[in-house]
Amino acid sequence: MNTVILLLLSVTVLLYALVSRRAVGQLVSAPLVFTAFGLFLGNIGIGWIELPVSSEALTLLAEVTLVLTLFADASSINITRLHRDHEIPLRLLGFGLPLTILAGLLLAMLLLPDLSLLGAVLVAIILANRCSSRSGSCGQSSCP
Repeated sequence: MNTVILLLLSVTVLLYALVSRRAVGQLVSAPLVFTAFGLFLGNIGIGWIELPVSSEALTLLAEVTLVLTLFADASSINITRLHRDHEIPLRLLGFGLPLTILAGLLLAMLLLPDLSLLGAVLVAIILANRCSSRSGSCGQSSCP
């Protein structure tokens, strides 16, 4: 990895760490920030990072990221509150999440035309999952 790219990534992580407490419950989450960072440095932006979309490393990274993200969100659910207030999470998961994934899929296919359908679906699921967990109403123990 280029030293300049590593420095930019470090600065981005540091800046996000400084504002992450205030960003909780807002529209901007870490996956969105780092996806935008990757797009900026990648083929869509200034082109400093050239990673083939068909790379096995990229596929593995996307799958591991999805598993960790889903596990982290599932571990923070307040089951008692979810049983008591289940109407809103039902609507969010039944209608909102699939529509968000579909919109993310279309956006990923538009912004990343070389990405396979599976890759675009993974990107959409990862970003939609993080966006939906920011709503604070899926039985989480602390709502903003």
